[in-house]
Amino acid sequence: MIYAIADIHGRLDLLTKAFEYIRKRDPDATIILTGDYIDRGPESAGCVRFLMQEHGSEKVICLKGNHEEMLIDYYSSLSLGTDWLTYGGVQTLVSYGHSLNEPSNPGIIPEHHIAWMDNLPFFHETDHHLFVHAFLSPSKRMADQSNRMMLWGRYPKAHPTFDWSVEGKHVVHGHTPNDKPELLLGRTNLDVGAVWSNKIVIGVFDGPGGPKELIWL
Repeated sequence: MIYAIADIHGRLDLLTKAFEYIRKRDPDATIILTGDYIDRGPESAGCVRFLMQEHGSEKVICLKGNHEEMLIDYYSSLSLGTDWLTYGGVQTLVSYGHSLNEPSNPGIIPEHHIAWMDNLPFFHETDHHLFVHAFLSPSKRMADQSNRMMLWGRYPKAHPTFDWSVEGKHVVHGHTPNDKPELLLGRTNLDVGAVWSNKIVIGVFDGPGGPKELIWL
């Protein structure tokens, strides 16, 4: 079975709790994380270190989120970095040892951590599901999807019977926080604002369609 987690945002406590729970329950589980491991929460550096150790196995798949992309933009061109600092980048720098009494230090995050985030995939496809950080257009084939929209897109409101699936596959994403998961025809949003709610939801997927179970931690 597949266990999906969205938008950890520096909450290492919730991340490790989720991994411990899943592995105790299902040692053969595949765990897919849909991006935004950093920013806002207190332990972004710890989340990156933890996931760098776990990722690479076929049983743990980490996707890129828009916050990883903002960090990469910051390091590519500091003139683009003010948005990242405003949207939680300061907390990430502090988690790597930066002092708020000092000017921003771009060298404080190890280069291999930045490279790891930069090389994360935009989506993951299985027989029945498409996992992505933010958005997939139901009117486009996967070959025609925009990388930027996969990181930054927002789903519009639509009639409850509208089918959001892409190429017949159910889309699983995060990026847009809600009080509870969104369970819609053709897509599931698992972002419940972990950094503020102090909770995450694990979506359990097995076979076609939406989650077979939602686990709150």
